[in-house]
Formats: sequence, C-alpha cells, structure tokens
Amino acid sequence: MRYVATILLALTAGICSLSGQVLTEGRNLPRTGDVLVREALPFVPPGSSGHDVFWDFSGLSEMEEAASPERMVFLSDTTCTFLTLRPQSSHRYLLRGDSLLCVGYTAPNLSIGYLVPLLKMRYPLAYGDSLSSFHYGEGMYSHKLHTVVYGQSWYKADAEGRMVLPEGDTLSHVLRLHEHARLGERLSPSRSILSLSDSTVLSSDTILMRLASDSVTWTVDTYRWFVAGYRYPVLESVHTSILRDGHAYPHFSRTYYYPPSEQAWLEGDEENEAQRELLAGQGVRNGADEGETGETSLAAYRCETSLSADGGRLDVELQFDGEGDHEVQLQVSTVQGYVIARSPKHRIRESLHESFDLSTAHENVYVLTVFTDGSAQSVNVIKQPEK
Repeated sequence: MRYVATILLALTAGICSLSGQVLTEGRNLPRTGDVLVREALPFVPPGSSGHDVFWDFSGLSEMEEAASPERMVFLSDTTCTFLTLRPQSSHRYLLRGDSLLCVGYTAPNLSIGYLVPLLKMRYPLAYGDSLSSFHYGEGMYSHKLHTVVYGQSWYKADAEGRMVLPEGDTLSHVLRLHEHARLGERLSPSRSILSLSDSTVLSSDTILMRLASDSVTWTVDTYRWFVAGYRYPVLESVHTSILRDGHAYPHFSRTYYYPPSEQAWLEGDEENEAQRELLAGQGVRNGADEGETGETSLAAYRCETSLSADGGRLDVELQFDGEGDHEVQLQVSTVQGYVIARSPKHRIRESLHESFDLSTAHENVYVLTVFTDGSAQSVNVIKQPEK
C-alpha cells in the first residue's frame, strides 16, 4: 500500500560530520508541504544491532493486497506544532524544547487526548543514545465509553551501518532507531476510571502498577532506518504482540518502505541536499542521483503548479531535462484518494501545460500525481488562505 503524506516545519542545526549519522531538528523534523510515499511490504525481521551492520532488503516487493493509496496530510494547527490527517484519523504533535511529543489522536469511534504526552523523538539523537518515557491519555470510544490509555516506551539508536534497498541500491551512513512500548487500555461507561484531577493517576508508579495488574496488555516494537541526506526514515518495521497470562501472542507484523528517490525531491530541504552532495564528494552515492533520469526519479523533469486564489483552477507545467519522447498523464485527487480530474495521455518531448477546473471540489489540499513512462510521483498542492 502506498501512502502520501504532507508534513510540517522546524529550522535548526547545521550539517554534522558524516562519520556517524545524527538525527537533528533541522534535518529530520517533519515539515509543512512535504510529500511522503509509504509502501507496505511483507514483514522482514529487523536483524542484529551494533556497529557496522549490513541489512539486505533487496527483492522485497509491494504487497499484492495493497488497496488504493491512502494519503496523510501534515498541516499547521493553532494548538500544536503540526497535525497529521489520514482518512478518518489524525494525530496531533508538539515540539517542546528538544522533544517531539504526540498530544492526542482521533480514529474511527475513538478520540484521545494525552495528559502525559507520548514522547516520539528527542533531538539530537546519535548511535548508542537511549531514552524512556511514560504516557497517559483519556477520551471516548463510540461517544459512550470513557477510555484510558497508558504505557511506557523505550527508545534506542541501537545500530548503524549499510543497507540494500528493495530495488537493489546500497546506502551508507544508516542509523536504526528501535522503539519498544508496553501499552494498556481501560474502557468503562463510568467516569470513575478517569483521573478527575487526581495527579497521582498520572505518575509513573501508577502507570507501572496498572500495566502489572492488567490481565491483557500489548507490546509494539518499531524499527526505523534513517539514512544520511534524507529527512524521513527509508524503512520501518512494526511488530505487535498481545500479552496474556505471561505469554506473548503475535498480533501484527508489517514492513513499510519510504523510497529515497521520492524524498530526494522534497522542495527546500537544503540541509539534506547539502549532506547528499557532501557524501557524493566523498564518493558515496546514497540512493538515486538527483540529476539522473530514471523511472523512480522526479529529477528527469521540473514540475510547476499554480492554484488560483479561489482554488478553482490548477495550472501544471512540466519541463523535461533529457532527450527523447515521454508518455505523460496527470491526475488530481483529494487527500482521501478521490479522483477529481485526469488529463489525456500525452506523448511529449520537452514540455507540457495542463489546466484543471476545480471549481466544484472546494478542497484546501489537492494531490497531483504525474504518471510518466510507467512511473508515478505525487506532490501536494495547498490552497493559500485568503489575506
């Protein structure tokens, strides 16, 4: 399954020495306007930890049961640093000091606000660094049952080395982050399960006591591989288990792929672009060259979009850099994946201009997908607020 995400902003930090990959706000915090594609792959064990590890993920292919693309949109919000939107769900995040926190989420029939936020990242983070945290949240399920969620999480940058991508490219300066969480949940029609201004309920001792006394809890192990020169992880492995009566029962396992060829096209990501250039100067080719023409690289052409002030008209201009003819088709959809307009297929050599009538759509965010020579790339178009 492929996911497209539009994300948020933070500016700091310079380029560090490439002797070891370090995650920083400037290079790795999500940004407004980025488009991130996620493909669902069969689960692959995360492999060993340590220094100079080699991971081989070559030959993995997108799962056959993958449905139509889901799209996540990351937008600014008045109460938090950014908001992630997916069909029927959202997560709210806040950057507090050097820590990225999840402060709440909604899903079908469920809404949770964290009284003790869930720690997602602390910057900077380098190989060997570790941290742990507790979280506690309250909300409603189906507008009828009061819900309490809580748990403890451990994070460690437990490995660094090289990896082979599903399409066969080898990447260097890879840092893996392992997140292990133990989680609990309680539901009741009575408000008695809520904290009700009792701060002792939010303490780490109370959370540990609840986890120890619950008959059923679950664990989530998430591994993310970050590569020098790319803002987001290129691979993610998730495995969940249900804990009951002292036994762990496997529940869900999946591997997700975020192609570097798409991340390399992120607009205005100067720090990561400079880091890739620095690597190239050292003779290291981390992923597809940005000036190389290929089926998986947007660098073969330039794409300019212009959305009218009222959001009713979208103009798209493509300019190809290489030689030869190209088969091109454009598609405009909502972030939920509904197709609004699609152009005819064109056989072009140098440039293409296409206009789309969006007067009946009334969306604030559109997803433009460019199909060219058998590949597809997506970019979000955001309507600017009226001044």
